[in-house]
Amino acid sequence: MFEKDEINPKMMKLVREKYLSNNEIDPEGANQSIGAGDNIVAALYKWLTAIENYDKAAKVVAPKREAIMKINSELEDSTQSLREKQAVFDEANEKLKVLQAELAGKKGKKAELENEVETCSRKLERAEQLIGGLGGERDKWAEIVGNLGTK
Repeated sequence: MFEKDEINPKMMKLVREKYLSNNEIDPEGANQSIGAGDNIVAALYKWLTAIENYDKAAKVVAPKREAIMKINSELEDSTQSLREKQAVFDEANEKLKVLQAELAGKKGKKAELENEVETCSRKLERAEQLIGGLGGERDKWAEIVGNLGTK
C-alpha cells in the first residue's frame, strides 16, 4: 500500500525533476508515440501528477491540521476545566439553597419568638396592673378584717 502522507521530500524532488519535467513522457507534450505502452505511460504520468498535487496540498494543509489539533486539545482542556468549575458551582449553589432554607426557617422562628415576647410583655403588663389594683383591695380587706376583730 502506498502511503501518500509519508512521501519523502527527496523522492518528490526526484519525481519533479526527472519525470514531471520530462516532456518525452508527458502524454500531452510528447512529440512521438511510445507505442503499445502509451496508455500505461499516460496513466503513470497522471498518477505522478496527482501525487505531486497532493503533496503540494498536503504541505499547505499540514500546518492547518496541526493548528486544528492544538486548538481541539485546548478546547478539550477548557471544556474539562469548565465541567470541573461547573461542578464546584453546582455544589456551592446546592449549599446556598440549603442555607437559604435554613435562613427562612430561622426567620420564621425569630418572628414566632418575637410574637411570644410581645404576648408575654402584654400579659406581664396586665398582671402588674392587676396586682396594683388588688394592692388597694388588700388594704381595704385588712381594715375590714381589723374592724371585724375589734367588734
